Amino acid sequence: MVLRSEKRMKNNLIILTVCNEPYVNIMVSLIETLNKFHSELPVRMLALNLSNDSKEKFSKLHSNITFVDDYYDDFKNFQEERGYCESCRTWNIRSILEETDKNVFYLDGDVYLKGQLYELFDFFETTDFCARIKIENPLRFNAGMIYVKNTNKNVEIVGKWEEETRKHGWVWLSAQNELGNVLEQHKNEVIIKTFPVKFDGIDTNPESVLVHKKGPKHVSRDFEA
Repeated sequence: MVLRSEKRMKNNLIILTVCNEPYVNIMVSLIETLNKFHSELPVRMLALNLSNDSKEKFSKLHSNITFVDDYYDDFKNFQEERGYCESCRTWNIRSILEETDKNVFYLDGDVYLKGQLYELFDFFETTDFCARIKIENPLRFNAGMIYVKNTNKNVEIVGKWEEETRKHGWVWLSAQNELGNVLEQHKNEVIIKTFPVKFDGIDTNPESVLVHKKGPKHVSRDFEA
């Protein structure tokens, strides 16, 4: 049986991710598995100070990837660069929503796929925002996987999320914390859902088709070759 989203998802969804040079080898698993299971979906990578060699490497792994170059080198230390990578998802999600009619599925670079996501894409049709909820009151999320439907209200909310995140400077987890703060304020205006167990990304969940390995300490690639 062909799921509804298999026919139309390639027309209304963009995958967004962020990579800097230290994260290239970790990001490989995400790009390889996106190409394996969903090569029809366009991938937009925010390339922070990424070398041409690294971009060429990713281009060989995925035929439908484009790069948004960001050459920002005024970081005081690696922690600031890390914080910038975490923060910049806010304005890059907003840019896609404003510049296109596409919905956005943001994925951290340490996520990878173990299979197709059509069932998840059908689930996305029932919500405005999807992120893994850690605490329900007040709302707190893991922001490593975020779906945002392209609506005028959601553009407004993401703009507020960006604004609040930028107030912190380049501080690690500021975007994640402000996602909770901003959606808490708007939770009665939009539909917010957590990921189904089958797609929750928790790396200790053997059922999850998405795996979020939480950074360089986990570089396992136990997807099917």
